[in-house]
Amino acid sequence: MTLRKPPPADDSDAQVMSPIEEPADARAVDRWEWERTVKQRSREAGMPATTQHIGLLIASYTDAQTGGGAYPSVSRLVQVSGRGKDTVHKALRWLRTEGWLRQVSQGSGGARKASEYQLTLPKV
Repeated sequence: MTLRKPPPADDSDAQVMSPIEEPADARAVDRWEWERTVKQRSREAGMPATTQHIGLLIASYTDAQTGGGAYPSVSRLVQVSGRGKDTVHKALRWLRTEGWLRQVSQGSGGARKASEYQLTLPKV
């Protein structure tokens, strides 16, 4: 019996994440304000529970004071959340489109570099 190595994790956010129209009027916030607002407004915003879970995981990777500097790869979010890759991509797309998250820089799977995210709040 021959054991096969699993294929390397694909951290590329580029394939599925772009292009996405992110709201220009979303404002950057610190981690604590973001988490509090998500917990208070997620239902009225129509945020799916899985998306909220992924968003709160991303928040745990940010600098608490700036809400930025989050570099969790898609494969890291899959591993930590227990969700599938497509589910994580769908959650990231929803968070960005609705103004809850801004992608600061694009990752590249080949260079093994994850995208950077900033927590934002949509205009109410």
